[in-house]
Amino acid sequence: MKNWCRLYLATCAVGVAAIVFAGCSDDSSSSSGGASGSSGASGASGASSSSGASSSSGASGSSGTSGAPDDGGTEGGTEGGTDAAAPCDPTIPAAAPEFTDTYTAATMPAMGTATGGTLESGTYLQIELKNYEKASGATPKRKGVIRFDATAKTFTLAGSEDGNVGARGGTYSIAGNKITMNFTCPVTASATFDFTYNAPKFELYNYGAKHVDTFTKQ
Repeated sequence: MKNWCRLYLATCAVGVAAIVFAGCSDDSSSSSGGASGSSGASGASGASSSSGASSSSGASGSSGTSGAPDDGGTEGGTEGGTDAAAPCDPTIPAAAPEFTDTYTAATMPAMGTATGGTLESGTYLQIELKNYEKASGATPKRKGVIRFDATAKTFTLAGSEDGNVGARGGTYSIAGNKITMNFTCPVTASATFDFTYNAPKFELYNYGAKHVDTFTKQ
């Protein structure tokens, strides 16, 4: 799900779009154990690999926090209410529409196009990912959701690409027409995007990847 990874971090340093969207891997899976081995991934990141096997120098897996899926997990399920769910909640509401990328050779909207707005607590389902300055490209089947808690200033997001699910979570802050998303799950990173919120429509402008992600509040 490297393309969904683009949404959340323009550099893909964290995952989800470089949202926001450290490396965007496509082969990680859910982990219920803690950190293991000196080279093992932490349980919180949900990543698993052959290098994460338990060793005499690693912390016992049973003492770790249950990891949330990175690119594993189950799509679907019920919506978890309007408050932000636990970090890295991979649940995608059954009502989330399936869509594919759209492309246009037109220039990416100029910086300053986004008007900002006052985000409300709730669930926002993704309905479009529009790529600019590119006439065509891949069209995987996608679903996406962001949950905001406007009081606590926290968010969780989850997305699927051809059935593979990934999740991220953290805190956010707003200044004018920019939203900074500080990821705390599964890894620490941050990314800033231009945005417009004109209820119920929420748009994120990713100038690094040259695409605009559109969501609608439920």
